[in-house]
Amino acid sequence: MKQVEKIIKPVNTDYEDPCELCKLDGGNRYDHDFVISSFPYKNLDPNAKTTIIVKGPFREREYNIDLYWIK
Repeated sequence: MKQVEKIIKPVNTDYEDPCELCKLDGGNRYDHDFVISSFPYKNLDPNAKTTIIVKGPFREREYNIDLYWIK
């Protein structure tokens, strides 16, 4: 997660289990995009522009999110 220029690393990351896509295509669950990550609350600024960064083996994607509801 990135807030302005500050990178906040997750304290825990897990994948959907069992991965429904793996059941359908026989793939590896680590190749799919269904992840849950936890971030330390004390490091979050609910008023800052926040971007979730998803890094995969072949690409990186960014999603802008709003944390106003954390207040």
